[in-house]
Amino acid sequence: MKTKIIFLALLVFSIYTSHGHAQKSRPVPKPSTLTAREIAEKVMPSVVMITTQDENGKPISQGSGFVYKPGVVVSNLHVFERATNAVVKNVKTGQVSNVTEVLGIDQKNDICVFRISNSGFPALTRGDSNTVAIGDDIYVAGNPRGLEGSFTKGIISNLRSEEGLLQIDAAISPGSSGGVLVNSKAEAIGIIKSSILGGQNLNFAIPIQKLELLSLRFKHPVLLAGACAFNDRLKSKLKGPVKSVVEDAVDTSQGKRKVLFERAWQYDKFGNNVRFVSWDASSKSGELKTILRKFDDSGLIFLRQTYSEIEGAFVSVPFEESIKFKIELRHFSGSFRGASYVREGFDSDTWIISKDDLEVSFDENGNLVRNRRETLSG
Repeated sequence: MKTKIIFLALLVFSIYTSHGHAQKSRPVPKPSTLTAREIAEKVMPSVVMITTQDENGKPISQGSGFVYKPGVVVSNLHVFERATNAVVKNVKTGQVSNVTEVLGIDQKNDICVFRISNSGFPALTRGDSNTVAIGDDIYVAGNPRGLEGSFTKGIISNLRSEEGLLQIDAAISPGSSGGVLVNSKAEAIGIIKSSILGGQNLNFAIPIQKLELLSLRFKHPVLLAGACAFNDRLKSKLKGPVKSVVEDAVDTSQGKRKVLFERAWQYDKFGNNVRFVSWDASSKSGELKTILRKFDDSGLIFLRQTYSEIEGAFVSVPFEESIKFKIELRHFSGSFRGASYVREGFDSDTWIISKDDLEVSFDENGNLVRNRRETLSG
């Protein structure tokens, strides 16, 4: 009997120890998400600081961006306001690269995609912004107030479908614009856009899927982004959500005849001048001219209607003409000397084809202070 009891005890002990050994040798599953440190290590090599410049190479502003494809960077369009040139600096390695051309512009969603001279910066993996939900952990990488390579954490606060934005509570500041919003897998799910001043971390990002829909049809200098970001409302020195402006009688008298014109401008929510009216206030002739404009998502005119005694129907504006119009009517800070910015057919690398020698200067607010044109011989 005693021997039987000892045998059973040894059997139970053997089963218990073998079970415990099996538990210890079982592989531990890896977590499905990364730590904040791991995410930062994956994201930072793709983040850049953007410095925009005027015609003379003088810095205008700084912003953020990230490598979208090899040699291609994405940021906010408003970062390029008034810019003629731009350079980017990799916040991880410190390498500097020139912005060589603008590939895509979306004024409606405040997106600008451009090519840089260095194609060696690693591109971020893109996630699906359509699958994010309130409460998801998110991370932001950018350069707030010029502090290169800042990394913050937060959550998705809300999905603002009407505005087409993701609301987040991760800290951002001026200079963060164009930075990257990533999920817990280090995938890019958004482009940092703006914050509500005075709010408690009321910040917003553009869903990455907006970028996927953008056609990269441009191959033009930074000047085009600078012009599209500098909208008609800003050009007219108007600030805030101004929708319309009426200018009282302007004396344009010629000879003995006194002519008083009244003019009115109307703007869309993106600051584009969609309607201009001018009429004779000194007679009963009434309205003289009405110009209506329609814009595409990039902020370029695609339809124009001029109503007068002669014209009266919508006409399509050629793509190249719309770009030329946008560039030639810019008012930037700085100055330049040379021929007009015109590109024949917009399919060559030659921009200087004008016979007019120009000397143009603007003050820091974009006011024209000197404009001399001399037609050259030949």
